[in-house]
Amino acid sequence: LPSFFIENMIIDTSQGNIEVVGDVKEFKTSIDPKNLEFITTLLSSNLYSDPEQSFIREIVSNAWDSHVEAGTVNIPVIVKFRNYPDEKSVTIRDFGVGLSPERFQEVYCNIGSSTKRESNEFIGGFGIGKYSSLACSNTVYITSYYEGIAYYYVMVKNGNSITTNLLAERPTKEKNGVEVTIKNIADLNPYNKALQYITFFPNIYIDGAGAADMINEAKLKRFTNFA
Repeated sequence: LPSFFIENMIIDTSQGNIEVVGDVKEFKTSIDPKNLEFITTLLSSNLYSDPEQSFIREIVSNAWDSHVEAGTVNIPVIVKFRNYPDEKSVTIRDFGVGLSPERFQEVYCNIGSSTKRESNEFIGGFGIGKYSSLACSNTVYITSYYEGIAYYYVMVKNGNSITTNLLAERPTKEKNGVEVTIKNIADLNPYNKALQYITFFPNIYIDGAGAADMINEAKLKRFTNFA
């Protein structure tokens, strides 16, 4: 849900007030490395009953959070549809902080890693939404524009494993931000329908989709306790 519908998104990790009496052995829960690939598959596929909706919602949420962090909420997040005979793709481009190579590795290569747990201004915080794109495609293209350099990555799901590779880095005049693209889409209609789930985001621009007017011409009216 958009941040203005959520009163408190700081995740409470504190323990309950439980008093232990007597000789008790404590066993902390951990992740067995043998099960890591299974968990990765669960997060990138089985977790989402509607992959297209999840992709649009989760990646746009991450994009908007980056705008909040960068103070660029006056600039829209762009969702671009391309529906050509030789190219059917969806790209989500934000103009937020961008990701340095170090931060990219921290965020994209660690399950549950998130930079958004210390504030209620952010929508996300669980650190798993970035994998929603893999529920739609086994190959995801990610470009990070950061301080005059464009870093081109490809994230690939192969069986139960996910690998992310830096393909190239080049000088750029693009503004800071991140671009996430899935290509070779067989049918864009589910993605077009999924746009209804981001109608209430504050500043989104849709390029090339049939439902573009629904988002681009919508106005958000704020009241005391809701919008």
